Amino acid sequence: MAFNECSLQVMIDEAIVNAKKEHIASLSQECEIPLEELNKIVLPIIDSCTKDAISVGFVVLQPFANFLSLRLIIITKVFNLCKIMQNYGSEAWLVSD
Repeated sequence: MAFNECSLQVMIDEAIVNAKKEHIASLSQECEIPLEELNKIVLPIIDSCTKDAISVGFVVLQPFANFLSLRLIIITKVFNLCKIMQNYGSEAWLVSD
């Protein structure tokens, strides 16, 4: 019984992989980008994604992410304030959070 379940799982996994390959091939044709060209561009990027490279990238991008997060908070507050002012008038900012 275990062998049948195992072979069924293998068949399911192969079907998923084949469906993904077909989808990528279809998108490649739609966008008129040969898969060989895409592989030449993408594979070096994938190969450079080591744990160390990702760690360095995280350290470099973290301040920028913090800046974006702060901007998002400010934009959200301004948006909420605008909605309150629309609903209750210009004095509403006195009671907003």
